[in-house]
Amino acid sequence: MKDMPLQRQAVPAYFHPDDGAEDWAQLASCGVALVVANVADGPGMVREAPWARALSAVRASGSHVVGYVDTGYLGLTGLSTRRGSTLINDWLEQILHDIDDWYTLYGDVVTGIFFDQVTESEDGASVAPVLRRLREHVLQQDAVAVTVLNPGVAAPVAFADLADILVTFEGPCQAYLAQEGEHVFEPLTWQPGPDQLIWHIVHSTPPARVAEVITLSHERGARLLYVTDGRGSNPYSSLPSAAVQEALAADSHESTPSLCPPAHEVVVSHHVEDLADMPSTIDPDAVLISNPTLVRVENTIEASADFVVPSSSRRVFLASRRRNVPRWWTGSSPQIAADWLIENNRLYAYAGSGTDWTWRPTGQVTFEALGNRACWYLEADLLGLDTDNDADAAFHVSAPGHREYSDVAIGRRAVSEPQAEMGTA
Repeated sequence: MKDMPLQRQAVPAYFHPDDGAEDWAQLASCGVALVVANVADGPGMVREAPWARALSAVRASGSHVVGYVDTGYLGLTGLSTRRGSTLINDWLEQILHDIDDWYTLYGDVVTGIFFDQVTESEDGASVAPVLRRLREHVLQQDAVAVTVLNPGVAAPVAFADLADILVTFEGPCQAYLAQEGEHVFEPLTWQPGPDQLIWHIVHSTPPARVAEVITLSHERGARLLYVTDGRGSNPYSSLPSAAVQEALAADSHESTPSLCPPAHEVVVSHHVEDLADMPSTIDPDAVLISNPTLVRVENTIEASADFVVPSSSRRVFLASRRRNVPRWWTGSSPQIAADWLIENNRLYAYAGSGTDWTWRPTGQVTFEALGNRACWYLEADLLGLDTDNDADAAFHVSAPGHREYSDVAIGRRAVSEPQAEMGTA
């Protein structure tokens, strides 16, 4: 085992921070490879302060935080959406909304998405296009997001390029150790590439069998592992017992994944490396957002900019130059009083008094993130802009979470001829 690649713990943390404060404190102190956050079988409806604090602490420790999204086997097994539908299109709508909501509510800490109850077919060909679409949607929100697929069983080769991490076993210890029987471990029929990690989740594990599980997980190529004695309908309602953690720690010198690994252990793949300090590698005087353009062709407005450091939450503030209505002052130079906010693909109208951060959701726009370039496309009449009177609309771009002066602004006249661009203010 000494010659085998190091493993790390990846933890499905399906317990509320108020109920499991000590467990969350332990996660924040350990710096495990990855933590799955599950607020309410997804992101929930509003940003909850206890979750925000717990996830921020875990993220600050160097762990990835991936948001839980239930795919419900796309309804193919009879599972229904929150609205009671088993139709695949309704499942897709719910999944896409959950992805967006994770980044809207917790975009400052979430570094990826964990897709649970992933359906798979014998060759994967029938579901691969759908799963590819889901991954592309996540990458539109964050170009460096970590994506995890959890079919819980050996995945077909069609899944090889659909996620950074594949969960190819989730089940009880008895099935993981058994040679035959129902739901036993089955190996992949193909070899994952160096940039795709395999994760095994083994619950209902007696402390005396922990070492055996670890040995098999190495032999089976699992680079991420979670071993717990939790059982029942939610085996992940707390961290493993002290006895299991002691069993994990006992073999930590042999490359086993204790919850608090020795300081010299590192994550092997760049997909689960620490991205928390990425901005610190940028010159402190560097411009983090550049080359802003605003183009208007008839009724279509296109705003775009280059982001040196990828961000999970890219914002555009739009000012229509209307007068005598409350607007949000962006603090940019030149100053812009914004009527509208676009955050990734969501459009908001300002609904405050001029000093409070209050926005009303009004729809969606087309958003693309290609490399460092982010582009937004929307119709002018969606904003109530008049071509003649409001042609002097301005916009301001920001990337929250890096530094306050990472913003850029444009204050010149929008144009109606193709290919024309705005100059910087």
